[in-house]
Formats: sequence, C-alpha cells, structure tokens
Amino acid sequence: MSKRSKDDPSSSYKRKPPLHGDGRFAESEVIKDGQRICRRCQTWKNFSEFGKSKVGVAGIKANCRPCENKIARERYANGETRARRKEQKRLYDKARYERRKAEGAQLGGDPIKARTRMLRRNYGLTPEAYDAMVEAQDNQCLICCVSGEEVRNNHLVVDHCHATGTVRGLLCPKCNLLLGHADDTIERLEQAIFYLRDRGEG
Repeated sequence: MSKRSKDDPSSSYKRKPPLHGDGRFAESEVIKDGQRICRRCQTWKNFSEFGKSKVGVAGIKANCRPCENKIARERYANGETRARRKEQKRLYDKARYERRKAEGAQLGGDPIKARTRMLRRNYGLTPEAYDAMVEAQDNQCLICCVSGEEVRNNHLVVDHCHATGTVRGLLCPKCNLLLGHADDTIERLEQAIFYLRDRGEG
C-alpha cells in the first residue's frame, strides 16, 4: 500500500501538526554547527544552554534557559502560574471524584463527623476535649495570639510532638508550620532569631 501524500485530496488525510519548537516546520534554519538559535532572544547558543525537550528539534527546547526563566517569572508575576495550577488541581479533583464514584466509594460525607474522626485518629482527642482547649486558650494561638476566627476554616490546629505524639496546644497554621519546618528544635529557632537580629534590616 503506497504512502499517502500531503497533497492527497482525501478528507480522511490530516497533515501532522507542527510540534512546539520543531525545526522541521521552522521558516528559517534554527540549528547549525552544534548550536541553536533561541526563539526569544534570537541568539545562537550551544545545545548545553537549552533545556531538554521530547518534542523539540534535537531534543532541546526552542528557548534558552535564561529566556525560559524570564518567561516563567513573567507568568508567575501575572498570575498565570497560579491560575494554571489551580485549574490543574480542579481537573485532578474532578477526575479523582469520578474515579472514586465509579469504584462505589462513599462521597460527600458529613464534615463534622470527618473532623471528629480526624481528631480522634491523629491526636486522640474528642470534640469536647478540643473545645475545652479552645476555651482555655481564649481561642487564640499560643505563639502569635491570633484569633481562631481569623485563620483558615476558623479553626486553630492541634500542635503535637512528632517524637512522642503528645498534644502541646492549639496554634494558628503559620506558627504550626514554623515549628514543623524547624523540626521542633530550639537551637534552630534560636539561630533564626540571631539571624534576623543580625541581618533582618538587610
């Protein structure tokens, strides 16, 4: 069977669309003597100055690394990156929901019951014990004193020792992450305080 030509008038024939950065469909030469011209800055550079790409000609991207970084910064500043990630998460959540629904999983449960199970499973607390801690702390973070009504979901989070599992108190999400990223080590937090005092103005 003979191979069809791009000039074949048959309606079933579809010309393969050009790939992003593919030199086969470029209007001018893009590669010569081990170099490629950057599509953005129009500068000839060695292959090593381009990122890898499965669809790009010679297996490299059409833009050099500095230009790619500049494009990424511009997209982030314009909110394009956040919008794209938000849309990706929405599509992922939708696909996951449909998959779990097809598997017969129970969806859309009671959020109060879900929170009760989480407190008992992760911290060994009952809702009554959590409410008692909130009242004892006047619904304020024990570190920064922000009100629980001002944080996400209007709930202070439970802080616990990762080594022993002992519940230490209720904190706002930011302070809880602060301790977690410091691995609950006093020395690292003291070093951070010293650093800010020494170079905080710079």
